[in-house]
Amino acid sequence: DPDGITPRPHAPEILDNIFLKQYAYFSRVEKAEDLQRLPLNIYFVLTIQIQNPYKALFKVHNWLAVTFGRIAPEIRNVIAQKRYEYLNKNLGNVANQVKANITKKDGVEENIVQVLKDDYGVEVLDIKILTIDPPEDLREDTLLEFKAEQNKKRIEIEAQAEAERREKVAMGEAKAIDIIS
Repeated sequence: DPDGITPRPHAPEILDNIFLKQYAYFSRVEKAEDLQRLPLNIYFVLTIQIQNPYKALFKVHNWLAVTFGRIAPEIRNVIAQKRYEYLNKNLGNVANQVKANITKKDGVEENIVQVLKDDYGVEVLDIKILTIDPPEDLREDTLLEFKAEQNKKRIEIEAQAEAERREKVAMGEAKAIDIIS
């Protein structure tokens, strides 16, 4: 975008050249379900550096699509384990959990980061979750709880102020009675 801040998705294209420097690629996972089966859209950025241009260009048709394709299921797995309220408030923790999942190394699971590097010459350096959003038709519903919480805080503050005012009035009346007596 012209402002240089808003990320935009990459158009599908045949990649015939490669950045060898670190580069941040924006992508999304759509309709990933949380613990309560609420469909969510996750927008994220992968910081990638090509370690072996030959492998990236000639061992796979589209190294970027393969990279996103290997990481997207891990994002879905992490999303499926938590509720939307937690996910939305803990984007850094979500990203850290995804990083842990794609770099794990045990007898059953493969280290996705290592496989991408070894097979395709692609090194995933970082992942950052930008936003986790419900679909537009559910967005208003998710704001209702926030609005209710803000209204509750406002009422509590007003009640506290009223209690303090009454206490001061009562103290003033007590002093007036003492003066009269």
